[in-house]
Amino acid sequence: MRAKIILLIALIVASTTKGYAADLVSGDLGYWLRTSAEPALLSMVNTHPRFRGETIDVSGLSGGKPGSLLNGLDKLLGEQIRSKLIARTSARVPLGARHACGFDNANILLGIEVSRVSRERHRVLLAFVDTVDNLWINRSPQVWVGRLTTEQKYLLQDADTVSEHHFADEPTSVAAALLDQLDCSTPLEAPVYVDSRDALGNAFTSLLKESPRYAMALTDDRGEAETVLHLDPLMPGPVGLHYAGYNQPIRVGEVMVRERPAPQPALTEIREAKRKDHCLGHGDRCIDINYDLTRPAYLLEFITKRGDVMPLSCELPERSDPGLKSHGLKVPTTDHPLRPGLGYYVIATPDRHTATALHTELMAATSRCGARTPAQTLQSFVANIGHLLNQSHTFWEAVHLVTDNNHARIM
Repeated sequence: MRAKIILLIALIVASTTKGYAADLVSGDLGYWLRTSAEPALLSMVNTHPRFRGETIDVSGLSGGKPGSLLNGLDKLLGEQIRSKLIARTSARVPLGARHACGFDNANILLGIEVSRVSRERHRVLLAFVDTVDNLWINRSPQVWVGRLTTEQKYLLQDADTVSEHHFADEPTSVAAALLDQLDCSTPLEAPVYVDSRDALGNAFTSLLKESPRYAMALTDDRGEAETVLHLDPLMPGPVGLHYAGYNQPIRVGEVMVRERPAPQPALTEIREAKRKDHCLGHGDRCIDINYDLTRPAYLLEFITKRGDVMPLSCELPERSDPGLKSHGLKVPTTDHPLRPGLGYYVIATPDRHTATALHTELMAATSRCGARTPAQTLQSFVANIGHLLNQSHTFWEAVHLVTDNNHARIM
């Protein structure tokens, strides 16, 4: 997330500075780019006859072969170099990077490859590639080896794997990927009709209506359509986009769809600690409990006793690091050995808004944090937090505790 925010800020600066060739890359890498690599590459474009009248695009390099810009640092380097090519050469340069359709309109690509050479040092290669002859252009490769800044390391980790992760519960994402492939296919004859009316078909139709290329070509009448598009049902496996040919359907796009994996719990079960720590010296009615937090999250912990809700802290929680969490709890006796004297609950969520909403509900259910009487009952509290606990990345655990023969234990 931090890598995406860094990249977003840089791209906003570039896009809102009219006519300015943006210097987006900082540190030693940015200095090399401005003072060495860019002057050499721009001079070559302006003076070498091979570049005259050509369209130049920016791409990633993997094993010397052009491909997609693979991570946030690739993209940041690409945006800076693209802006310089536009501002300081006469070459034709696309305003944005192409994705689904490749680089068919560019005979020359400026390739970018970032690789690790040691624990602390990285190598950046910039080179012009002639896509017609599939050769690097002589004297174009520029190489830097050095230390990246902290922000650049974050960007390097920001791999673009969206195309590999289309899930069955995201029809809009699948529809967008199929539309990208349709954009690269043979032009369709209008009017165009989409005969699928499930969630994927509706999402695909909505995207077509928003597209300048297809919006005016759509029809709701299959009888007047020159082109009929059909989408396979949205389920795990290959999902295809077809249009009706003369003899059989012609597949013009396909996306591999997966079932979304169930999120791994952020909390382990609450258990009795093997040794007394918090309860040392407080007698057998005090019990040490612990659990593991497996990922960073906001924790809300509270106990229930005789119908009252009592938070362990009245403060809005800060984000907790993963690790072992433990408490000592004094368990009161009850009038029945099977009736719990205490309930302990912990909720973990990675989302601050969810944590704030849960904290608000918790504060309304207790008189322990300034209010004379709770604003809501325990039953209302449980009902109000139900929809928050059902969110996919929010987890909770609970135990009831009882005093049995003056010895506290988990029921």
